[in-house]
Amino acid sequence: MCAALKAARQSCYAWKSRPPSAHDLRDDELAVAISRVRDEVRGIYGAPKTFMRLRARGVRTSRKRVARIMRERGWRGGRARAPSAPRARSGRPSANRRWTRWGAGSRPAAPTRRGPRTSPT
Repeated sequence: MCAALKAARQSCYAWKSRPPSAHDLRDDELAVAISRVRDEVRGIYGAPKTFMRLRARGVRTSRKRVARIMRERGWRGGRARAPSAPRARSGRPSANRRWTRWGAGSRPAAPTRRGPRTSPT
């Protein structure tokens, strides 16, 4: 494999025996903090809200770093529900008028021209 990568064998062994960097260690600490937040909110928060929660606790990091750590570990926020037809509100019959008059999903015909036609000049 070293020949395919055009790297010396000694450098591969040196890379394998090297201790983790400070950046990797900090990522592991953040992953633990993110995991705690995810447990509190039952895993429904994505990266932006998780970042805001961490920031409120005084954890200094960036939103993009939180997003990267979540992406690397396969953590995703809960998905929004599929859109459904609007529901009529009680006491307000006009709240859902568009859907009841023309049927769900359909649109009215184009408005007709009213009044005399005038020339553009």
